[in-house]
Amino acid sequence: MIELFHLSLIYFSNDFALLNLFTVHMNLKSHLPDGHLILTYIRPGKEEGRVLNLIKDLPWNFDSKEYLPLSRVQVFTSRDEAMSLSMFVYGGQASRPSEFEAEKVGARIIEYARCLQNGELEMDQDVPSPSSLFEKEALIKYFQKCEETYIMRCSPRRFLKQRELYEKVSGTECMAISIEVCKVFISSNMAENPILTYFVFVS
Repeated sequence: MIELFHLSLIYFSNDFALLNLFTVHMNLKSHLPDGHLILTYIRPGKEEGRVLNLIKDLPWNFDSKEYLPLSRVQVFTSRDEAMSLSMFVYGGQASRPSEFEAEKVGARIIEYARCLQNGELEMDQDVPSPSSLFEKEALIKYFQKCEETYIMRCSPRRFLKQRELYEKVSGTECMAISIEVCKVFISSNMAENPILTYFVFVS
């Protein structure tokens, strides 16, 4: 029901004339079957510092039995900047793979890393540089620290980049940030003016 309402609201907001008549401020709360909690905030326009302001107002129940860690933040803005949608995802799968399971679950990451180490991906400028961190045994050992869903859903390239970020801050109180810019082409007439999407990874 919530997902359908999300779609209906977004479809409604695409009508700019209607958007001028109604100022959309909406907070949605979704409990997923797998135990995750999603808080969605829909706001009109694009405003600098909006995500930070939303974070300040997020529920703070770390000392409660119902506490779930914040695992993901996703922010979307309409092309005409008439509406923004911010999603805060809480919770994660507690199970972590054993050594045997890790090799199976992370098979595509291991294969990607093998290609990277062998210089087969040199034409791709977005890939990380070869590293001992990406050797098979090192990856299997690291997989055992990660949630299984993370290993399965994360793209191999981003997984390796995030592995590097983790290594940079491990054992310190420092922070490491990586920002990727992706061009999104929705239709052929956008070839000269694509939508820029930013992926920010923080460790």
